[in-house]
Amino acid sequence: MPFLIGMVLIGLLSLGTIYTLQSAHQETLLRTKLTEAQAIYQARIDEEAAILHGYLTALEVNENLQTLFTARNRATLLAKTQSTYQQLNQLFGITHLYFIKPDKRVFLRVHKPTKRDDLITRHTLLKTVRTQKSFHGVEFGMLHHLTLRVVHPWIVNGELLGYLELGKEVDHLLPMIKRLIDADLTILVNKQQLHQQFGSDPKLYRQWKELARYYAIGSTMNPLPEGINQFLQECADGEIWRGNFGYSTHAGSIPLQDAAGIKIGKIMVVTNSHKSDAEQLEILLSSTLFIAIIVLLMYAVHNRYALRLQEKLDSHHKQLEALSICDELTRLYNRRYFNNVLPTELQRLRREGGYLLLLIMDVDHFKAYNDHYGHPAGDEVLARIGKVLRETLQRGGDYTFRIGGEEFSLLCRCQSKEEGAHIAERVRRLIERLDMEHLHNGPEGRVTLSVGGVCTQGSEDVEYAALYKQADTALYRAKEAGRNRVELA
Repeated sequence: MPFLIGMVLIGLLSLGTIYTLQSAHQETLLRTKLTEAQAIYQARIDEEAAILHGYLTALEVNENLQTLFTARNRATLLAKTQSTYQQLNQLFGITHLYFIKPDKRVFLRVHKPTKRDDLITRHTLLKTVRTQKSFHGVEFGMLHHLTLRVVHPWIVNGELLGYLELGKEVDHLLPMIKRLIDADLTILVNKQQLHQQFGSDPKLYRQWKELARYYAIGSTMNPLPEGINQFLQECADGEIWRGNFGYSTHAGSIPLQDAAGIKIGKIMVVTNSHKSDAEQLEILLSSTLFIAIIVLLMYAVHNRYALRLQEKLDSHHKQLEALSICDELTRLYNRRYFNNVLPTELQRLRREGGYLLLLIMDVDHFKAYNDHYGHPAGDEVLARIGKVLRETLQRGGDYTFRIGGEEFSLLCRCQSKEEGAHIAERVRRLIERLDMEHLHNGPEGRVTLSVGGVCTQGSEDVEYAALYKQADTALYRAKEAGRNRVELA
């Protein structure tokens, strides 16, 4: 009898250990998801801002638009820009396009041309006015949308014409982040930051009354769970809350800041723990029924279960990490990872010696390609270039990146500067041999690359920024010299 009691106690202790371990893993998993959600959100904001900066740069240099704006010819300016705005809206989700006078009053809202001459006091514009430099950030719209706003000073021949602004609502990021981290998300804004303006929209009024101190401007949960008010009362940012949203759940939140760096709310992340609880109950019942047989194997089963759970967690974390550092279109590493890898490789070069090759490559006349063949065809070109780079450089220390719209980079070790030059020329020829038609690329008539690079030795002790600048300067020389060529610093 004592032996049987002892065996039962050991079995119950093992079950308790499994329950505790499972709960701890649930909390660890949620903390990982909170970290990844914040990183992915910021990375996507920065990537989309870079794209909007590019569009504004294209508008700035349009001499026809400069003339119409300077002459305050609103009707013709609207006619010239409306189709462009509609294309940007349909293809890329851009929702706002402003032409703003130097006094910060709106000359033309292309997205809402009947409203004009009002004074803009948003932080993004005020920061651009104060610094006369481009600026971007996330701010509220009058209809309670979070909008990524990018503002450029419009300067021509040293004279300030006014300001250009593009905006894009960021609510669409929530479903994408949900797919990546397998958790529901809700953007909650403190009501003190908002104006209660609903007009005749009863839906917005119901959403305003739904929560006590916060307003949910976007969520992957519809409707919002009833327990959310309890979560908001009991759980601070960074803490883990376990409760019931109609199902067993773990939840947490990360702070949400606007363009001025002011905390305006939080992003709530929710995981469904019901499946895990059901698995625990099944284990408990099975073990209770067969305790006399399996108690001697409990420790081994426990260790095996724990190991598998840890492997799942590690695998999931690696998948999330890979998604956060890779470009979705080309499957190359992205600019964020480039900024991490280059300094690390320079440190390794100083320790081990040898040569490090950095190439920066730009697709020649790519904007003209997109204008003529369309953006889907342009994406196909970028994807094929990415495939060639991935398949060409497969050594352990080789890295290939997409660091901008049509801009790529390569980082690898080599034996000499001559070998570095050979690698650069080989890459250029491989892209040329793809024989992709490009009628607006000069006499070649096909897609080509301009390549700039630098091959440095460990003994040269060059810094990250200086090395990048040398490669970028070499790329500029390649373009100036006629494109479709290699220039090394």
